[in-house]
Amino acid sequence: MRPIHVIFLCGYFRFIPEAIRVVNGPVSVTEGGSANLSCRLTETDEDLEQVTWQKRTRGIPENHNFLVILPPRDVRNINGLGNRARFIGNLTMKTGSIQILNVSLHDEGVYTCIFTVFPSGPHQAETRLTVHAIRVVNGPVSVTEGGSANLSCRLTETDEDLEQVTWQKRTRGIPDNHNFLVILPPRDVRNVNGLGNRVRFIGNLTMKTGLIQILNVLLEDEGV
Repeated sequence: MRPIHVIFLCGYFRFIPEAIRVVNGPVSVTEGGSANLSCRLTETDEDLEQVTWQKRTRGIPENHNFLVILPPRDVRNINGLGNRARFIGNLTMKTGSIQILNVSLHDEGVYTCIFTVFPSGPHQAETRLTVHAIRVVNGPVSVTEGGSANLSCRLTETDEDLEQVTWQKRTRGIPDNHNFLVILPPRDVRNVNGLGNRVRFIGNLTMKTGLIQILNVLLEDEGV
């Protein structure tokens, strides 16, 4: 019987798990608020070498790095948001979450979180940041001398708490801009530098309306 020779070929294979995922989600925020952009690496025990954040926004539509985080907690702001961006994640837990403060309309866009791990390399995911504008709605008013003028003012597209409504004016009589009425919740009306009993608050702070009425209007009251 002829002997059978069996040859085993042994080699080294680097296995890169396909299950590595970067978990995040879309974020909506009101202009002037803070946006928390979450980013988490899952299903891997590989060593985390770096987290990089990129963005392309209304203000700068070209994709570029703006934040780099190196272990254990070396945070580097580059090309971008400066002190408005801060790292709130935990590299030990493989979370690369950040917070953007005082968000503006120019910040709206796509943010990319990139985890660089060894040995498999970079893994990334995109987050869409939507910024809702806060608007103050009003309009021009015409009135006959001696009549009453209702000046409307309404805050829209925000669920933030209203802390104060301030009215300013610059007129024929006083051309320099200055406060003349301050309203604090729930209904604390303060006349300052101004019209005295000729002005009254007729709005509703709960409904975010700052409507006022000026009585016995004079030519000197004309202005902005």
